[in-house]
Amino acid sequence: MNARPMVVAWIVDQPDWAYSHRAHAISACLPQYEHRLVCYSKVGLGPIAGADLIVCPDPRLFPHFGASQRVVLNLNAVKIFA
Repeated sequence: MNARPMVVAWIVDQPDWAYSHRAHAISACLPQYEHRLVCYSKVGLGPIAGADLIVCPDPRLFPHFGASQRVVLNLNAVKIFA
């Protein structure tokens, strides 16, 4: 019996913007995992249910995850808060 692949949810702000492009590029390098791109501005955060790891670019979204230890903060520039 095959174990299910680890699911990585990538939280992005808009489709086809910087975080989305980065998530696609990194996902392509990690084909052994299942990847979900979640555009929170369009669908909310419901699609992260069942994800083993959540990659989030904005710490302001942390309250939506509760006390989860599955969240990785991807903060690379102050300009995202402008």
